[in-house]
Amino acid sequence: MWATASVPLSAQQEAKSGPRFVHGLPSADIPQPGLPQFAHSAPSFSGLDLAAAGPVLGAGIDLVQVSTFRAQLVQPGSTFLRVFTDSERATAATRPAPHASLAARWAAKEAFIKAWSQALAPGPLALADSPELWPLVEVESDPMGRPSLRLHGMVRRAFERDFPQAQLLVSLTHEGDWASALVMICS
Repeated sequence: MWATASVPLSAQQEAKSGPRFVHGLPSADIPQPGLPQFAHSAPSFSGLDLAAAGPVLGAGIDLVQVSTFRAQLVQPGSTFLRVFTDSERATAATRPAPHASLAARWAAKEAFIKAWSQALAPGPLALADSPELWPLVEVESDPMGRPSLRLHGMVRRAFERDFPQAQLLVSLTHEGDWASALVMICS
């Protein structure tokens, strides 16, 4: 669900800059003739209100070139598919662009590690980078296609030790030859 943030403008500011948009939607404080007016609240992602989610402790973003990613997957002898769970591979196989779907999921795993690292700064992550850890960070989708992260095993235990009450917010996208993900850790 999209919602807009309040962005008051004076008539002079609006005349200079034109209509204001937040997330591609008109601001609720500025009347837009012919366009629907939206509820007045903070933006929400995956059905969670960021104001209710608490302060952002860490944020990570990752960008993946789908063609390069695909080449790594299909390279003879590649074990790269092992970073994905059976469920992630099955979900991607149902999508119109399976490789782009997997690339976005890979970006989410990378973005999660970046967000976790940022939240712990200047200290290090409790886990060393290892191929066995990647499937323990799983990207799931609800029936509406909204993504979420499910942590397993030692990754879950280490994360819950660092942030016992944290919420993870994730957003995925892919367009053309690019896939991206944003992960935020909120208290």
